[in-house]
Amino acid sequence: MNKCLRLGPGEWNTRTNGRIQVIPKTVVGKRFPNTALTRGAPVRAAARQISRAEMATTSDSTSTIIAVITCHAIAVWTLRWVYSAAPVSHLAMEVFTMLVSDANLNELGHLDGKDVLAWLHHHQPDIAQGRTSWWENLITRVLQNMYQAESAGDRHRFARLASLTIKDAVDQGITGSNAGAVRLANLAGFYFAHGGHDDLLFDVDRLVASCLDLIEIPIERAKTQVRHWKTLPISDIRALRDAKNLVTACELIGGRVRNSHTAERLSAWLELRDQLP
Repeated sequence: MNKCLRLGPGEWNTRTNGRIQVIPKTVVGKRFPNTALTRGAPVRAAARQISRAEMATTSDSTSTIIAVITCHAIAVWTLRWVYSAAPVSHLAMEVFTMLVSDANLNELGHLDGKDVLAWLHHHQPDIAQGRTSWWENLITRVLQNMYQAESAGDRHRFARLASLTIKDAVDQGITGSNAGAVRLANLAGFYFAHGGHDDLLFDVDRLVASCLDLIEIPIERAKTQVRHWKTLPISDIRALRDAKNLVTACELIGGRVRNSHTAERLSAWLELRDQLP
């Protein structure tokens, strides 16, 4: 274990039999996935990285890593207590070991839309709390892959996958409509700003119109309320803030809107945007 940790930051997991395993995070610049420790077999818990700071807290690296793992184990057992109605083995499988691997993400990026959704629905956790975390982790990692893509092909592939996952998360009620619309608009803005040119991937007119339709307050009322918004009830302030978030997300793609009515609606809200809370 000491020899492993001297190589730099490491990753760890706890097997279903209680055995702790450790692996270097990288070797000769190549990252080892945590799943390499078990060849994809289930684990009780795992962490992507043990930092240098954690390893430097004591000269006895074995004690350090045991302390770090103990902290994670406390979190695991806390979750076990919180979700005591669910079998621990089921919870461990659903929450900790069913996160989509990097290999799965690459594979999903090459599938058509129906196959992607079928795969996601088959692999998502059953319990509600685990499902929400699973989808949030999935969407965040797909977006990260899209933002960090070095080629136009990879950027397009992960943008399509991100669009599919965000829309499905909204359809399932896992992600709120506002949050999903903002994510999609930001995604489209980044895609087109970085050389994307597939207008079929994002229907900008429909995307902007859907964002504007989610604004709960009529613009004429908003124009009146912004003058004294600090005196408004929290619910009204929240509605104005939601409007600002939705409009801001549409700004980068506003120039691609072809529908004149949608363009006029967006322009009116953008003029008011800086006055919104």
